[in-house]
Amino acid sequence: MNMPTVCDCGELVEFDDMKPIGNQLYCEDCYQEQKSEEQEDIQPLYEMQDILDKRIIKEKGLESYDLLEEKILALQVELAECANEWRGFKYWSKNQEPCTELSTGICTNCAGTGNQFYDDYEMENDEDCHVCGGVGFTWEEIKQAYYDKNKVNHERQNNGY
Repeated sequence: MNMPTVCDCGELVEFDDMKPIGNQLYCEDCYQEQKSEEQEDIQPLYEMQDILDKRIIKEKGLESYDLLEEKILALQVELAECANEWRGFKYWSKNQEPCTELSTGICTNCAGTGNQFYDDYEMENDEDCHVCGGVGFTWEEIKQAYYDKNKVNHERQNNGY
């Protein structure tokens, strides 16, 4: 049964016509507005990642290599690490709480948007990260975590990582 639902903007919409972002539902207009804002907001992160990727490729002499397979594998590893720290799937464990501290002692958040994007990041308890499957991050936390991690990645390159 398709029930009418009220969007945050006040529009009455059939439930089946609502579109999710994270664990929020939006009417078509609000959905498009939210997606547009996100796309504008994420562009600087893509540009920062591109600078880091180009730096690594140049400094490691990898210009002639197709790194797509390695990048896909790296993303899979990062997603697995993210899930491992979240712990929500570990039905066998008494400890169901997300990890919030890195082994280095730096507390950060999962960035969850791509290769090297959330390396070593750990879970918090907010519920707005649709990129990470709704496991607990606001967009502001994701951006800040990315900025922090990007700085760490450049420092690693400076130190011969």
